[in-house]
Amino acid sequence: MKNMNNSILVAADNVSQNSAAVNANQLIRASWQFNFGGDVNAAGTLKIQVSNDTFTGIPTPGPFAPTNWSDLTGAAATISSGGTGMILLTELAYQWIRAVWTSTSNYNEETTVTTVADVAGSLNSTYFTFTSKLLDGSSQLYYVWFDNGTGVDPEVADAIGIPVVYVDDDSADTMATLIRAALAAVTEVTVGGTADDVTINNDYPGAVANAANGAASPGFSFIIDNGGMDPGVITVNMNAMSA
Repeated sequence: MKNMNNSILVAADNVSQNSAAVNANQLIRASWQFNFGGDVNAAGTLKIQVSNDTFTGIPTPGPFAPTNWSDLTGAAATISSGGTGMILLTELAYQWIRAVWTSTSNYNEETTVTTVADVAGSLNSTYFTFTSKLLDGSSQLYYVWFDNGTGVDPEVADAIGIPVVYVDDDSADTMATLIRAALAAVTEVTVGGTADDVTINNDYPGAVANAANGAASPGFSFIIDNGGMDPGVITVNMNAMSA
């Protein structure tokens, strides 16, 4: 008998994906060890799928790609806090085999901003800041500032300003509604919330500076519902015995 050992999947652990198909025609038994490089925030499910698809006619140029896959009963592991684990099969009778990683990891910053009411122009020219993560992995700082018609843009350095025009004595709920409407222009975040809350959820993962009141503070409060973090790496190593 011969022994085969190789890495069949090395990828970011926040992205669901499949390993390449491994030809299992000559394999007798196999094991899959997975690890997350110390990333305790990784979460998801790793399972083994099999296929008995066979070549029909003359195959097209390039490697054959099976299309019909079935989950292998008892060959799955649920991951909730990273770590290392093993899936073992003592008998194989399949043509193709692969590992399937389904990620439920969340590394995106999620923030709830709770507003306050204006009192005779008290919010005028004040601002708060938040940071988004961009698709290329860089970050962008924004400041949301308030203008009752006589407001002065604070012009925060290296940041994009988002003006919110309001009327003196607007309620906290009204201020939140105006902020949600203004933030709709920021394409890399998802904005929601009800009443006096505004939720700002980054669409891309990664560590960013938390939202905060500016130097000219509106007196808002902030709850970090999920802190932004950089994704880890999942590695799946397959070891098999072959005839």
